Amino acid sequence: MIKWLREACVVILAKLNHSDWYGAASSGGSTLGGQVLNPYDLTRIPGSSSSGTGAAVSSVFATAGLGSETGFSIRTPTSDSNLFGLSTTSGLISRDGQMWSYITGERGGPMARNMYDLAAMLDVIAGFDAFDLWTAQSLGKMPQSKYTSFIDKQGLKGARVGVMKEAWDFPSEPDVIELAQQAIKVFGANGAKVFEPVSLNINLPQYLIANTFPSRFERIHAINHYLARQGPEYPFKNARELLLSPGNSGKPADKEALENIPDLNHDPEYRATLEGKAALRQAVIDVMDRYQLDALIYPHKLVRAQLIGPRDSTTRRYEPNQMSPLTGLPALIVPMGFTPDGNPIGLEILGRPWSEPTLIKLASGFEAVTKNRQLPKTTPALPGERFEY
Repeated sequence: MIKWLREACVVILAKLNHSDWYGAASSGGSTLGGQVLNPYDLTRIPGSSSSGTGAAVSSVFATAGLGSETGFSIRTPTSDSNLFGLSTTSGLISRDGQMWSYITGERGGPMARNMYDLAAMLDVIAGFDAFDLWTAQSLGKMPQSKYTSFIDKQGLKGARVGVMKEAWDFPSEPDVIELAQQAIKVFGANGAKVFEPVSLNINLPQYLIANTFPSRFERIHAINHYLARQGPEYPFKNARELLLSPGNSGKPADKEALENIPDLNHDPEYRATLEGKAALRQAVIDVMDRYQLDALIYPHKLVRAQLIGPRDSTTRRYEPNQMSPLTGLPALIVPMGFTPDGNPIGLEILGRPWSEPTLIKLASGFEAVTKNRQLPKTTPALPGERFEY
């Protein structure tokens, strides 16, 4: 992706701090760069694991940034940092050179302060890459015109969206629920047909627990693949060296994973996990087909950003909605406002496979009729600077 961005004359400013891939630092920080702070609330993280991207882009250190996601590492930093962010259809964006844990679902995606910048980034980084053959799935699926052509200030007019019932079954805070309810009203008030609720008729939180992520089985294979492609000076040559290194402290779960590397061709539990993934994906598509919906809408999460602290602290735990990464369906986060104490929260718009043009239209329509983006007070404009959205 970086190579393509450079060829498009994008100025690459820096690599950013982010959550340790496999390390001992608290969530949203690293053993090398330290803790990343949320510019809207310095007692909290800006989401993980793409925490540096979230904090930097929201603070206007850069026009846009890239995130990567096994589970919630694009969508949560986007939500917690008052940004627009897209976790694309699995297979739309190359993972070549990207650290990963999820062979059949790891995703990359753009994060930006407005929808035009997001779409412009997507125009450069989307599509087939021979160095990541997972992207062969995108062949024939991308739009003929640029993604920026789908920016539409009237994008909500005539849209058909469903409010997914199961998205409200996760741990919640009253202020966030109220924000989400107000954001959903924006769709109907601006010409969309809103079907509320629509349901998968399952216990979604329990399903996501019972049907473990394929990355649980794939991650050692994924790590070895990534490390094998690094240069001779790279400090780790394989997953064993990485996970048992002093910085990672050889955590029991990592030791167990190294001793029980599954045979992906024949492991029955892994096969059952893939079948559960396919079943959920089809169930979500079936709901959209049943009501002829353009997308499903729901709060990305129902709690504020996590407080800074140890990974196992009870004050920091929350259960994110992992439906998008498990199914590989695209999800676009839009800012839906701030809690009374100033913490941003995002609304998630989820679509069918390869429906990024539709999501861009809906998100840009929502952006045009809301004023939910604002600069953090901790990073005010420099003298003479002016920003308009």
